Amino acid sequence: TYLEAMRQKESKSIDKLKNSLLLLTEEDEKKLKNKHIVFVEDEEEEQNFDEEKFFETPKEYLTRVFNRPTKSQIEKGKFLVTDVQEDSIEQIEVNKVKQYEHLLARINRKRKLDSLYSELSTKKGDMAKKPRRPENVKPLKIIEKPDGKTVTIWKTPRKK
Repeated sequence: TYLEAMRQKESKSIDKLKNSLLLLTEEDEKKLKNKHIVFVEDEEEEQNFDEEKFFETPKEYLTRVFNRPTKSQIEKGKFLVTDVQEDSIEQIEVNKVKQYEHLLARINRKRKLDSLYSELSTKKGDMAKKPRRPENVKPLKIIEKPDGKTVTIWKTPRKK
């Protein structure tokens, strides 16, 4: 049906957006934090350890996890060093926020489609030919959910 197709389309687009955006929680950041282990002979060498000298990289690039240029690459011009303007950084942040808002809108749309689909399938099930419930049988539970939906749980009558 149309609702099923729209639900599938929304879920695929949500997956694509989630994959393109970097959705990191604190736990994910801890897992992704890379460690570069350098072995030294003794504690004195550990205290005198100079990252800049060891990696042959300028101090600005030490925080990079990948694509860390060496000083010789920069001198030879093999690695193009460009200064990023603050305006472009702000623009990147604005685009990032817009993409997260777009993702939230898609998630909300999918929730609405899911609720419509469940209502429709419930109505379809009620319309199917099945024996009518006797009027003297009362519902076992009536649960009202916070989103305004009511769920009725019936006591199954004992078959003779």
